[in-house]
Amino acid sequence: MDQFSYNDNQSQTYQLTTGRMLLYLVMSFVYLGVSGFFLLKSGSNLTEHNPVDAIFLIFALVALYLASYAIRTRLILTGDHMDYRSALRTRSVDRDQIEGIRTIRAKNGSYIRVYLKDNRGTFTIPSSITNQDGVSQWLQSVTNLDQRDADQITRELSNEQTISSGQADPSALLGNAKLVMYALSALAVIASFLAFRQTPSLFLPSVVVLWLLPLVGVGMLHRFPLLYGFFKQKADPRAELVPVIVIPAFGLLFAFSAGDSTHIIHSNQILIWIAVIFIAFVAAMLQPALNSVNRLGAIIGILVIGGLYSVGVIHTADTVPDHSIPQPFQAQVLDMHVSHGRSTSYYLSLAPWGPMTSVSNVDVSPRTYNQVQVGDYVCLGLYPGFLHAPWYTLTSCTQ
Repeated sequence: MDQFSYNDNQSQTYQLTTGRMLLYLVMSFVYLGVSGFFLLKSGSNLTEHNPVDAIFLIFALVALYLASYAIRTRLILTGDHMDYRSALRTRSVDRDQIEGIRTIRAKNGSYIRVYLKDNRGTFTIPSSITNQDGVSQWLQSVTNLDQRDADQITRELSNEQTISSGQADPSALLGNAKLVMYALSALAVIASFLAFRQTPSLFLPSVVVLWLLPLVGVGMLHRFPLLYGFFKQKADPRAELVPVIVIPAFGLLFAFSAGDSTHIIHSNQILIWIAVIFIAFVAAMLQPALNSVNRLGAIIGILVIGGLYSVGVIHTADTVPDHSIPQPFQAQVLDMHVSHGRSTSYYLSLAPWGPMTSVSNVDVSPRTYNQVQVGDYVCLGLYPGFLHAPWYTLTSCTQ
């Protein structure tokens, strides 16, 4: 109800905007329809042993939650008192019971997280409510924890700089930190591009750069916590090192998935190496993740990034330094298919060959896919692997 502003003398109620409310209701009907589909698929005979029943219940519960969220969600302000009703519960607090607020940004928008004093917990209010005039006016008198933390970082930097150089302006340090972050991010992009192109003379150096950049980023987070952050808030003045760590992880993924690149025969032979790198990476990044305001997002982030990075490092470590002479093989193409998703992938089904004792599907470049037909043969080169995990590459060839 953004047509009027907050007034201390009367109770005012704020709901989701009409568009947002309709969106949640439509989503609720969609989930309800999917739930009905699975109910019909189960033959209306619900048994505890039928997995379709669980799917029906999950979609039904999500539909009920979305409908409840759309209809129930509202904020009631009365003087210094706030009542916030969400889909499942109601929180009632006075202004002096609130420690402060933070703005949390997510893929589907932003919201305000309210922190209560004495570790009494938190609750979140969607931006479609907090952006309304009366609510934003009421929240202006509540401590902005993001800005408080930013001011604290600036003060600590100023104190350190005063002690070391006699100057008290931290803006130069923060500016230099951001320049370093931009330079390292640009280096990561360039190295990822060169690794993807697999230029012979630059392939190994680019891969080495991608190996080292996340380690540099981790070291900077621990060595200069006042200058660099990880999953930081917008108000935080520090330089964000997520790109320096994330881009190389994806760059290593590109390095061994480009075109007719490398294919490891049995990945379980390098699982122990992958696990070691993954555990070391997560352990090194755990403290910066826990220091992040969005702890859950940061922890999920380091798990995903750690998985990509560890797989990429070990895969390239097994293949890139392996300059041995390959053992030649040929395999007949039994089938061909294209997979359409976020990207288009091309696959060949190959008859058993060498160490492959059964039919195998291998992804290839569009060029190779268009050069062969079912019944043709492709040439394969088998390498022992630098980490002793055999791998192969393939190109089109005549029978």
